[in-house]
Amino acid sequence: MKFYGGKTHPKDMGKDEVERFLSYLTEKRDVSAATQKQVLNALVFLYKRVLDINIGKGITPTRSKRRMNLPMVLTQKEVANLLGNMKDINALMAKLLYGCGLRLMEYIRLRVKDVDFG
Repeated sequence: MKFYGGKTHPKDMGKDEVERFLSYLTEKRDVSAATQKQVLNALVFLYKRVLDINIGKGITPTRSKRRMNLPMVLTQKEVANLLGNMKDINALMAKLLYGCGLRLMEYIRLRVKDVDFG
């Protein structure tokens, strides 16, 4: 592992070094929880299947926290402004998508006879 200077072979390392490396990824490199889990699985595979060394099940590094991504939602005023600035066919498409809550493929498969213009 380059984290350890690139001169130490993984077979000469063990559970403590793996834990330190995984904690380093979280604390210094700010990797996501999924990335940290993927690295852990890769290292366990390396030690268990390739090097035939059991590094144990109790690896407890500092865990990455899952980031909460809030969805971006437009206000009613922003939606009205957006739809009000559209013209012709683009306005019709946007109003149908938004007003009917259609998914893109539902809109693409929509036929003229499906729409009540009255």
